Amino acid sequence: MPSTEFMFDSRKKQLLHDNWTVTSASVVPRHISSDTVHVHAAVPGVVHMDLLREGIIKDPFLGLNEKQVEWVAETDWIYETSFEVSDELRTCEHGLKLVCEGLDSFGEVFLDNQPLGQFANGFIPHRYDISGELSPGKHYLKIHFFSPVGYQADMVAKHGRMPDSLGTDRGWVRKPQYSYGWDWGPILPTTGIWRPIYIQQKVAGEIEWFVPHYKNLDKNGILDVDVGFNTNGESDHTIQAKLSLHDTVVVEKTLKIDSDQKRINFCCPIDSPELWWPRGYGKQPLYELEIILLQNDIIVHRIKDIIGLRTVEWKQDKDQWGESFTVCINGRDVFCKGANWIPSDSFLPRVTSEKLNHLLQMAVDANMNMLRVWGGGIYEDSEFYRAADRLGLLIWQDFPYACALYPETPEFLDNARKEAEYIVPQLAHHPSVVLWCGNNEIARDTEEFMREFGVDSVGDTIWDEVLPAVMREFNRLAFYIRSSPTGGEHANDPSYGDRHVWESWSFWQDISDYLDIESRFVSEFGFQAIPHRATMKSVISDNQWWSQSEEVEWHNKQIYGSERLHRFAAAHHRVTTDMDEFIRQSQEVQGRALRTALEHWRRLRPRTMGSLIWQLNDCWPVESWSLVDYYLRPKYSYYQVRRAFAPQTLALAGKEDGPILYLFNDSKKTWTSTVQLRSVTLNGHVKMNRTWDVVVAPDSVQIVFQPELDEWLTDPAGDFLVADLLDTKGNIQDLQVNSEKISGLTFRRSVWFAKRFKHINFPEPHITVTQSSESDNTIQLHTEEPAYGIWIEDDINPDQRFSDNAFDLLLPGETIKVQSSSLVDTKSIRIWSIGQL
Repeated sequence: MPSTEFMFDSRKKQLLHDNWTVTSASVVPRHISSDTVHVHAAVPGVVHMDLLREGIIKDPFLGLNEKQVEWVAETDWIYETSFEVSDELRTCEHGLKLVCEGLDSFGEVFLDNQPLGQFANGFIPHRYDISGELSPGKHYLKIHFFSPVGYQADMVAKHGRMPDSLGTDRGWVRKPQYSYGWDWGPILPTTGIWRPIYIQQKVAGEIEWFVPHYKNLDKNGILDVDVGFNTNGESDHTIQAKLSLHDTVVVEKTLKIDSDQKRINFCCPIDSPELWWPRGYGKQPLYELEIILLQNDIIVHRIKDIIGLRTVEWKQDKDQWGESFTVCINGRDVFCKGANWIPSDSFLPRVTSEKLNHLLQMAVDANMNMLRVWGGGIYEDSEFYRAADRLGLLIWQDFPYACALYPETPEFLDNARKEAEYIVPQLAHHPSVVLWCGNNEIARDTEEFMREFGVDSVGDTIWDEVLPAVMREFNRLAFYIRSSPTGGEHANDPSYGDRHVWESWSFWQDISDYLDIESRFVSEFGFQAIPHRATMKSVISDNQWWSQSEEVEWHNKQIYGSERLHRFAAAHHRVTTDMDEFIRQSQEVQGRALRTALEHWRRLRPRTMGSLIWQLNDCWPVESWSLVDYYLRPKYSYYQVRRAFAPQTLALAGKEDGPILYLFNDSKKTWTSTVQLRSVTLNGHVKMNRTWDVVVAPDSVQIVFQPELDEWLTDPAGDFLVADLLDTKGNIQDLQVNSEKISGLTFRRSVWFAKRFKHINFPEPHITVTQSSESDNTIQLHTEEPAYGIWIEDDINPDQRFSDNAFDLLLPGETIKVQSSSLVDTKSIRIWSIGQL
C-alpha cells in the first residue's frame, strides 16, 4: 500500500499489522456455511478482501455478483489481534499512543477489554493515549466496526433524512461517498482497518504541522512559514528550521518559543530561488523543509517533507465575457488541461504505489497539467501528492462532500471541523495543491434537493463557515471556493467561475453541440465508452457477450447509460450487433467528442482557461467516462486527448457548415510553424493543397484559414480535409520517425469530414504490419489507402502499450513506426480502422 505519512516523522513506532482476525458480529445470510464468519484479516485491508480471499464471497466485480454481497455492508464486524510492545517503546519516558490512520468508518476500540473510545470518521487518523497501559507480555486489541448501512439507518431514525442524488442517506456518514454507488461505481460500502495502525512514541513536545507560503520579490523571494506545535506546557523549547536543495542547506533559522505558545510564524529571504512550475511551463525543483523541536538543545521531535517555491493567484477579474477564472503561477497565466480523479479501486487497500504512479504518469504523458481530486472520493495517500509535486501536476482538491445534503447538527459540524483541521495542514505544503473546494455540485442542486426531499439543512454551514475558518487558520493564502460548479448569479453560470458541462452526453445531444458551449473554466465534462475488450471480457460471462446483455448493462451504472452508448454510436456509425465492433465504435465516438470539445475551449482562450475531463480513471471494470480503464489500459480517447492537449498543435474545428484551421501555442516563446491543408479523396488522391508559414505569439491561439467548402470539398461524401504541421524540410512533422525518436506524440494532424461516417463508403484499407527485427520493439504500419482511426491491439497481451495509437494514415504510401512496451509477434497484432466498422 502507498505511504500514508504526510511528512517524515522522527517518533518511533511499532506497526500492528500481524495476527489479525475478523469475525461477523451479527447474523449472516443463510447461504453462508455457518452462522458466524471468522477468518484471518489482512491489515491494512477491508472485510470484502478477506472474504474474497477465503472464498466466502465471489468477486463482486464479476457478472452480477455485486448483488450477492450486500450482506457484508449490513453486518457488524470485529477485528482482533494480540501483540507485545517492544522494550524500546514500552520504556519511552513520555508514554505511548495508539494511532489508527484509517478506520472505515464507525465503531469502538478496546485494549485489553477496556474501551479506548469511539470513532465515526473514515478520512482521518484516530489517536488514543495508552500511556501506562502496556505492561510486559501480551495485550489484546479489538475494534468493533458498526455496519455502515446500519449506522446510516440509525442516524436517519434518530435525526431524520439526509438524502443524496442516488437514493440513500449517505449525508450522515463520513466515509468515501462513492462506496454507496455512483453512476460509474458499484454499491460496496466497505468496513475495515484501511490504513496503517501502530503504537507511537510520545515525546516532550511535538511539531504538529507546518505550512510554507512563498512570496516572490523580483528575482528573489521570501519563504513565509507557519508552524503548529505542542510543548506540553514545558519551557526551554526552541524551533529550528532548515531549507535544503540538492542536499545543501540554503536557509537555516532558530527561534525561541514560550511554553504557552501553540504556533509560530517566521520569514526567510531566499536568494535566486528555483521556482516550481506546472508541467509544460517549467521545471519542478523540490526543496526539503525540516522543522526541529529542541528542549534544552536536545532534539525531541522533527518532521520534514519536500516543498516547492511558487506563487499562486486565481484571477477573477471583470471582463467583456463576465468574470475570469484563471490560475496564475509565478505570474504566468496557465491554461489548465487535465481530468477528474476518482479513487482507483472500490477496495482502497488494493491501490498500490505502482498503480498511483502509473496513472499520474499517464496523465503527464497525455499532456495534462491538472487533476481534480473529486469530492465523492478520499483525500489521497501522501504518495499521490508527492508524485504530483514531482511531475508538475496541479491539484484541485475537493473536500469529500458530493451530491447530497449534509447535516448541521453540532456533532456533525464538530466532526467536519476536526477532519478539515487535520487534512488542510497535511496537504498545504505541497506545491501541486492550488485550489480547495468545499463540495461537488451541492450549490448547483440545492434547490432541487430541498424541493424534492422537503428538508431545510443542506450543509451550508460546513462550506460557508467551518471550512473557510479552517482554511484561514491553517492555510491563510490558499484559494477556496465553496462548491463546484461555482456559479455567479446561479451555479454553472457560463460567464463566472467553473462549470460542469453535461449538455451533450447527459441530454443526448450531438458531439457538434460542444461547439456552442461557453465557459470560463470547464471542471467537468465527458463522454462514455466501453473499456478495452480484455477488460470487459474479464467480468462478463462468455454467454453474455453482447452489448445489451444483462451483465454488460449491469456494468454501466448510469441510468440509460447503455442506451446512450447505442444512441451515439448509431448517430455516427452503421449499427452493428458485433460486440467487438461496438466497443471500437463507442471508443471512437468518445475520443472524437472529447477532442472536439477540448479544441473548442482551447480556441476560446483567454475566455476559457481550463478543461478538466470527467474522468481519468476507474474503480472497477466498467463502461464509463474514463480515459484509462481499471486495468490501466488506455482507451482510444486517451490518445485523442493527448493530441488535443499538445502544447503546440493544430485543429480543424467547426460544424458541418465548415471548419476553421487554428494553431495553439502554450509555450512562453513565439512559435513559427508551417501548416499544410489538403483536400483528399477516399482513395487518397490530393485534390487541393496549400501551405502557410504562421507565427503564433506565446500563450495564444492563431486563426490560420477558413476554407470555402464549395471550393475545397466538391464531393462532401467522398472528400475530406487533412491539416498537418510541416518541418523545415517540408515533411509532415514526426510522421516518419525512427525507434530512437519515438515519444509520446507521434505526429500532429487534424482531419475534418463533412459527412458522418455512417454516410461515407470508406474503402477497406490494407494496412501491413512489419517488425523491424526479432529483438526490436518497433513495428511499422503502412497503407496505400486512407485509413482513419487506426487502433492497434495485441490479442495475446492486452497490456501491451504502444507509443501511439488511434491515429490516421491518410495519404498513399504513408508509413509510421510505433514502439511497443515489450516484444510483439506481429501475428497477434489486430488492426482496426473506421473503414472496417
